[in-house]
Amino acid sequence: MKKPIAHLGLFFSIAFCFGFILVVIMRVTRGLSIIEALNSPPNIAQLGVAFMFFLSSKIPRLYWIQPVVLLAITPLPFIGNNDSFYGLAFFVLAVLLLFKIGFFNSLRIPKVIGLLLYLYIVQLITAVIVGRSLQLALTPVFVVTIFLVILYILYHEEIVVYLKEPKPVLDLKGKKLSEAEYLYLMDLRDGRNIKEIAVNHGVSESTIRNTLARVYKKLDVHDKSELMALVAVHTLKYGERVD
Repeated sequence: MKKPIAHLGLFFSIAFCFGFILVVIMRVTRGLSIIEALNSPPNIAQLGVAFMFFLSSKIPRLYWIQPVVLLAITPLPFIGNNDSFYGLAFFVLAVLLLFKIGFFNSLRIPKVIGLLLYLYIVQLITAVIVGRSLQLALTPVFVVTIFLVILYILYHEEIVVYLKEPKPVLDLKGKKLSEAEYLYLMDLRDGRNIKEIAVNHGVSESTIRNTLARVYKKLDVHDKSELMALVAVHTLKYGERVD
């Protein structure tokens, strides 16, 4: 369902492996032995990052590893250069991936603010570590922040549509649900309880329960919690109607 994320993980894995090989070659040309070139903590860490990206590309439930790793390595380029856009690029990619895997489906504003605070704190800490001017350290981050805010204000609807992973369609009519079963299911999905659904349709509560029991069987679920979990991850369709 999320093949682009898997492909991106594989791409990052290959890219970091290539970077590892390139660094080893450069260190050897500077007079180091192969063992010395390989036995470097940054090089070993780079291989570890490549492995994590590869792992995330093969196991869907580990997709979250990709944005976490990108956020973790965001500070590294800033240590060498206060206006490094490598770190900013890692950060932006992490945010886009978090959007893609649904991290911002709830509490979007607090989460975005938290991530921006993380970026500013990273810049402040790295500036203190290397003895760099705070103004120089924060200026590029501030400019990028303004750019992202303007971009979001102007194009947030298009961004949401583009990044949000579309849900697979569940054809309820194709699952042999009757009109009544479909309507009762929609009410249940919208948060109404059995009594409210019964009143809404002018039938008894036992009728609702019996009808929903048939819905469970047709959709191959065992109870309401499984049914709601199924509904949450699908776009529901009944004939020409899409909910």
